[in-house]
Amino acid sequence: VTASTNRIVSLSNLTSSAIEVTNSASTLTLTGATPASTGSMNKIGAGTLLISGANANTGGTTISDGAITLGAAGVLADAGPMILDGGTFRTGATTGFSETAGTLKLTDNSNIILGTGAHTVNFAASNGQAWTSGMKLTITGWVGGYNGTSAGVSNPRIFVGSSASGLTGGQLSQIQFFDGANNIPAIILSTGEVVPSAVAPSSLS
Repeated sequence: VTASTNRIVSLSNLTSSAIEVTNSASTLTLTGATPASTGSMNKIGAGTLLISGANANTGGTTISDGAITLGAAGVLADAGPMILDGGTFRTGATTGFSETAGTLKLTDNSNIILGTGAHTVNFAASNGQAWTSGMKLTITGWVGGYNGTSAGVSNPRIFVGSSASGLTGGQLSQIQFFDGANNIPAIILSTGEVVPSAVAPSSLS
């Protein structure tokens, strides 16, 4: 796919389609993936894929390299799982957008970068997903206290499920919040919100 060409993509049923943006300085805008299908999308290449229109593929989204950035709210299929396989998921280039997705799976060191302003990312409970041991998910852009409490409705928030059982203890140990200088271990609240703990900063990597 040429990074200068914005287009609508059709994903075939039961098929994984790779979208590559090779240049790290390039952004390709995906205005939609239609019609509805069970196909999945895998973002490869060091560039950025900006999703600005609804994607009806329930097969899910994998980010293996570069970044996927939300350009509007609700552009991912609600039931589609997300696999972070070495890339970055950004909730917005500046202002963040709310999104609902299926389960969350981590298979390589990856990042979630939160945009600014009030928005919520909701993943389905993911305690049944097998995460790759030793990999880290680093979350940046957190606004709120690094004290084990909610970010509050005026700030970006991440939920995995709707209770403290949305992630296992092992999965939580693979998540860290970066405050600009240190990495803070994650905990999950009774609401399913994932937040930085009150534990002192560490040198997690």
